[in-house]
Amino acid sequence: PEDLSVVPRTASTLSVFAILKDVLLVLTAILWAVAIMGVFNMVLLTTRERVHDIAVLKALGMTPRQVIVMACSAAGFIGLVGGVLGVPAGIWLHRFLLEVMGQALGDPLPTLLFQHVFQPATLPLLGVVGILAALLGAVFPAWGAARHSVVTTLQAE
Repeated sequence: PEDLSVVPRTASTLSVFAILKDVLLVLTAILWAVAIMGVFNMVLLTTRERVHDIAVLKALGMTPRQVIVMACSAAGFIGLVGGVLGVPAGIWLHRFLLEVMGQALGDPLPTLLFQHVFQPATLPLLGVVGILAALLGAVFPAWGAARHSVVTTLQAE
């Protein structure tokens, strides 16, 4: 295995690593925003399509809290599937992007940068983060569906 201590450390090398770290941090933040907005859009469209069904369920006694739980559980399941599929895909993509960045620099990055990046204990936590992102995107549309008037909805049909 390569040791980073034998890699010559110049100011330009350190600044390149700092730039790469900052770029990856910004890309991560953008991906988080896109994921949350995607779930928000999906739940909003789903609740708008099912507004009649939700109104009937509320007329039969479903509480606003139960409506929120129903919408969030559907989004949470999608977040679970996304987390289970996204963690291995993210690990692969991380390695691939570092290799591409090393090629763009004209010098392959040390293999130590690829090894032991993700601790096995944190991988399930990353899947849970996918569920939390889905729930965060689902809360506001679910809350809006729970507040919608039953009488107005059913009269419109």
